[in-house]
Amino acid sequence: MDRLTKKLKKGGYSANRHPEEALSERLEQLKGVHQTWKTQIGDMEEGMKEAMNAGPEGVLSFAMLMSAYNSIVRIGRRFEAACPTENNPDDTVTALGKLEDLYEQCAVEEADLIEAIEECRENGNTRDAAYEELMTTKFGVTQLLKQFDIATGYREESPDPHAYWPEEMKG
Repeated sequence: MDRLTKKLKKGGYSANRHPEEALSERLEQLKGVHQTWKTQIGDMEEGMKEAMNAGPEGVLSFAMLMSAYNSIVRIGRRFEAACPTENNPDDTVTALGKLEDLYEQCAVEEADLIEAIEECRENGNTRDAAYEELMTTKFGVTQLLKQFDIATGYREESPDPHAYWPEEMKG
């Protein structure tokens, strides 16, 4: 699968051949990922409140939402560290490069996480806290990659908001 950086470079966005306007447009697309992240955080907070109010029936949903929430928050902080939405001193090319680098880091991390998860499954360690942490982290990384691809038009938004969840997390 082609990665975002290759797609951006192929389109010339990483080179200085394009005018500032084209680079700015691409950067704004990627900044849209931050807004999506903030919306997801709000949705998850609301879902956790509803799960808490549901009593004993909502405990499992609350635990799953809390785990996903923590993962999304960690990934969102990495995005904000790479490209702050306020008071960002970087020029457009630098900011775009930092976001491309974050995407590449997440792509490598996702592959490593998948390998670690498979190893846990092969060893029968699917009930361990470490396995749960791997699944949660993979969820966050996968979600960020998905949002980058959607923002740049390389992937369509899924009508099923849980389509990107690992099978173990689906209800």
